[in-house]
Amino acid sequence: DVVYRTLDLRCGQTAVVFIEGLADTELIDSGVIRPLSRWEDGKNGADALETAASRVVTAAQTKPAETLGGALDALLSGDTLLMIDGCDGALVVGLRKYQSRAVAEPQTESVVRGSREGFTEALRVNTSLLRRRLKTPDLVLEYVKLGRRTRTDVCIAYIRGLASEDMVSELRRRLNSIDVDGVLESGYVEQFIEDAPRSIFPTVANSEKPDKVAAKLLEGRAAVLTDGTPFVLTVPMLFVESFQSAEDYYSRPYFAGFIRLIRFCSYLVSISLPALYVALTTFHQELLPTKLLLTMEAAHEGVPFPSALEAGLMMLAFDVLREGGVRLARPIGQAVSIVGALVIGEAAVSAGLIGAPMVIVVDVTAVAGFVVPAQTDSGTLLRYVLLILASLLGGFGMAMGLIALLLHLTGLRSFGVPYLSGLTPFHPGDMKDIFVRVPLWKMDRRPAGLGGTRRQAPGQRPPRGGERNGA
Repeated sequence: DVVYRTLDLRCGQTAVVFIEGLADTELIDSGVIRPLSRWEDGKNGADALETAASRVVTAAQTKPAETLGGALDALLSGDTLLMIDGCDGALVVGLRKYQSRAVAEPQTESVVRGSREGFTEALRVNTSLLRRRLKTPDLVLEYVKLGRRTRTDVCIAYIRGLASEDMVSELRRRLNSIDVDGVLESGYVEQFIEDAPRSIFPTVANSEKPDKVAAKLLEGRAAVLTDGTPFVLTVPMLFVESFQSAEDYYSRPYFAGFIRLIRFCSYLVSISLPALYVALTTFHQELLPTKLLLTMEAAHEGVPFPSALEAGLMMLAFDVLREGGVRLARPIGQAVSIVGALVIGEAAVSAGLIGAPMVIVVDVTAVAGFVVPAQTDSGTLLRYVLLILASLLGGFGMAMGLIALLLHLTGLRSFGVPYLSGLTPFHPGDMKDIFVRVPLWKMDRRPAGLGGTRRQAPGQRPPRGGERNGA
């Protein structure tokens, strides 16, 4: 797929080298080969390449490559090389043309109101989507290549004056220290730059939405864009980010605040409901109302398994169905996950293997876990851990597990920023955008963990009725 086009010119034998499929052959023909073939006053000499770049080649992007390694990197990235006999180095002509997916709505972050654009696998397209939203000269894009074999282009994006210089320097250092054979997706980069690799909680956020990444850059964060993937990493990450959605800031604050509270409650339900059910039915029956206790015992009568094993088997069956639905083709996967859950649950209850209340508990847990997709991994693992503690020690075991979880969260940091920043250490101003979202005109400062600088002029409250007329 490497194409060599040689030309015998007055300045000497000339070669145009490019890779078919990565370079735009039409632009090479019109911007390089045709002008060279009409170059009649060319002369031999060391400056022939420089003359060709300034007077002959009509492409928009040209730069010299003085080393063989630099020339190879440019060629394998899709650029075109121009070499003239007798001249040191080569001329790199930027005429890339990748076959990439068109900009479409992201599959993992759907919204009712807001932008429908999502990042693609092409790095240049992704940086242009950010440039469209951040038309400021302070937006800095720094490029590095990672992977000894893949030579993957990785871009660091941040806004000069908003992002901490120490944070950007640390991110740059961690990226430059990566020495692996290949980087195929941003997940490779994430696992090399995260602060707590042994924690089940992510300390590096990711997103497919350009507007969401632009909003994080405006708060003082930095983004890492990787060629070949639509998922963009952002650092530092706070725990409360998992419960925020881009749509929260496009809707009016009252409904957005209500939905935010639902997300927090759903996450607690998803990790603790099966454990709470097992603790109440096994150790603390006196806490249940009599009628409810009798109903639950009647439903559990004849079931051969204890409540803990019953819950564990149902949760495991749900995770198997969910994984099968994700890995299969979409039309088949949806049918398997939905029909499989209904059929297996109904059959298990009819056969007397599982009680009906347990099916309800697991179903509610599963639905609640879908509300906060950013914490799906941690929620799934915590669900099993709390279930084991509740089956061994009841409510005391659950309490110890939740306390250990809280201590672990308070000890996490992401690029020097506490993971629970806003809650601990407590910052009253950050409470405007944690459990609820106040009106935008009240959110006049960035998060304290990211500098807490002012981001809008004071006095932005809309006038009430009659205030425009001085009443």
